[in-house]
Amino acid sequence: MPTYPALRSQLVGTAAVKVGGFDTPADGATLVGMMVCNVLSTPITVTIHTQLSSTVTNVAKNREILAGGTLILDTSINLASGEAVYVTSSDAASADVHMSLVAH
Repeated sequence: MPTYPALRSQLVGTAAVKVGGFDTPADGATLVGMMVCNVLSTPITVTIHTQLSSTVTNVAKNREILAGGTLILDTSINLASGEAVYVTSSDAASADVHMSLVAH
């Protein structure tokens, strides 16, 4: 089963960021792990959602991450062709994201 290189986005802020700029290919993929790290010295909240066309589905909404802490998403999520994963933070330039996918 092929894998994709680690997908990363750094200094995510208050605008939704497509993690790694990645859109799921035609055969689909499975998100197998994700970490969101707070790079600030104060707590932040983050929201992780998927989007396919205009359909937005929250995966984690307004989850608090303490200063210097990390939110670990350790459940598998199947992604359809063209679907993308986005992260938004409560503060500007406050979160680094690392995501791992496996191709179908």
